[in-house]
Amino acid sequence: MNAFSFATSGLADLLLRDVARQIQLPPSDYRLAEQHYRALHQHLDRDGSPLKGGVVRIYAQGGVAIGAAIASRFRTDEFDVDAIVELAISPFAAPGAVLDTLYAAVGGDRGSRYFGKVTRRTRCVTVDFDKMHVDLTPAVLLAGQAPRISHIFHAHERELQHEHRHVIANPWGFAQWFEQQMPAALYFADSVMRKMAEPLPSPEELEEKALPLIALQLIKRWRNKCYDSRDGVRRPPSVLLSYFAAGLGGWRGTLLAELTAQARNLLAILDGLDRRGVLVEVRNPACTKDVFSDRWPENLTEQRRFTADLRVLVANLDVLGAGAAFEECGTILARLFGERPVQRVVKAFSDRYGDRALDNRLRQYPGSGAIALGGSGLAPTARSVSNLLAAPRSTNFGSDE
Repeated sequence: MNAFSFATSGLADLLLRDVARQIQLPPSDYRLAEQHYRALHQHLDRDGSPLKGGVVRIYAQGGVAIGAAIASRFRTDEFDVDAIVELAISPFAAPGAVLDTLYAAVGGDRGSRYFGKVTRRTRCVTVDFDKMHVDLTPAVLLAGQAPRISHIFHAHERELQHEHRHVIANPWGFAQWFEQQMPAALYFADSVMRKMAEPLPSPEELEEKALPLIALQLIKRWRNKCYDSRDGVRRPPSVLLSYFAAGLGGWRGTLLAELTAQARNLLAILDGLDRRGVLVEVRNPACTKDVFSDRWPENLTEQRRFTADLRVLVANLDVLGAGAAFEECGTILARLFGERPVQRVVKAFSDRYGDRALDNRLRQYPGSGAIALGGSGLAPTARSVSNLLAAPRSTNFGSDE
């Protein structure tokens, strides 16, 4: 992670870092996800399974594959874990039949391990666990193509069979590309996605995350907050946000600056398209037939709604960057990222610095928002800085609390 100084980072940035820690997938949940991966593969290959002998491998995709998994639910802090189930079947098999077969193979008969915990969706099968759910997307490799280019299967239950389709995708290739743009994400591509049901990496093996990657996680969390109450409205896909974050280039000096840069970049791109009446189109750099924007936005209204959301986000981040006082920081962060993680951060900060924080007596250098430690009476000991701010190797995952 970029070098960090308590004395030169603004109050908002300090709080933002702790919010980012709160939305990480904890080490215990990574271990649990690893157990689920292994168990699901064994379950699909059990005697009596319609997919026995037909699963080539299971590998991570999405946020887990690039190191950007977050707590996606606001009432339960539940995590999404996305995986590809590579099958040894015809790539042109009927999409509905493939999804139905995977659903039946995971769910099994009454009394079996996952019976009643499985939901069949348009492109995946979801398995519900305590604290997380795993989305299993069936895929089949396409012969003569670049590594891992596959057909995935689209079959909405309310669509007619002739509306079902095969979709070309390469999430593994995207993770490789993302790795090249975000060097701090190296730990996932090789360790997660090569072997059959490859275990997730242990916290001790992970490098600390780069600020752009943490900022991406915050963008995703904010996006989820925006759409949490919009029932039936499709949200911008995470892979689209990841693409723009990786392509931004350059490194800013603080997390708040990285987050602001990503938000402004997204706003500039979408606002420009809105003005021209054009829908955004993003393709996988590792496979141009893999269109990330194929299901969002469906129309300009959806796109412009998200552009308006981004405009509000940038305005709030500008207030934070101008040196907002403690109470205002807490209010803005809760508005952007949800009350649950921010309440924990605010309480922890208040417990450490007491009345100085609550009474807004944290003096900051004019124009920069940096905390004047001596003037605030907050010159920290090495221990307090370490406990509050220094990110240990395991902070890729946050806290187990």
